[in-house]
Amino acid sequence: PAHWDLIGRAAGMAHDAGVLCVGNGDVVSRAHGVRLAREHGVDGIMVGRGIFHDPWIFSADAREHTADERLALLREHVDLWGAQWDGVKSFALMKKFFKMYVSGWPGAHELRAQLMQKESADQVRAMLNAL
Repeated sequence: PAHWDLIGRAAGMAHDAGVLCVGNGDVVSRAHGVRLAREHGVDGIMVGRGIFHDPWIFSADAREHTADERLALLREHVDLWGAQWDGVKSFALMKKFFKMYVSGWPGAHELRAQLMQKESADQVRAMLNAL
């Protein structure tokens, strides 16, 4: 876990030297990041794993997104991946992102298990288009 108390101390030292300080660690939403920045005196926030829980983490519109919205964003991600990496990189690399899109509703686990069996962007696209 991130030690924001220590990050705050480091930010104070950085500011004393005229240096900006960016905090990082365990940020789960935009509001959470803003709160951490204010509480600990950092000048900015980096987001790492938090993006895997909420692909809209940078949006000012904090709300739950529907399954249709999540699947539409997955389609876009698959299309972008296919355009950039199809035939260059293994499609297995794309699969690590499925959980951030396909979770949080009844049947998501089963759908994600089926998606994980696919071996290409075209196969995933065909399956999503059939829904």
